[in-house]
Amino acid sequence: MIPEIGYMPSDLTWSFGEKLKALGVTLANSEPDASTHQHRKLLIGASPAAANNLGKLAART
Repeated sequence: MIPEIGYMPSDLTWSFGEKLKALGVTLANSEPDASTHQHRKLLIGASPAAANNLGKLAART
């Protein structure tokens, strides 16, 4: 249901992206699409739409 109603159904106390940037993280994407990214041992997906691609990346890794 998350893709249909939004990423987080409740109010957040801070923006994920802003907090990560403050910690020195460089965000690799700006759109909620099906893209994935690997940095060393960290595997990430841009949105819930990336779940299948993230699973494939994890299996290959």
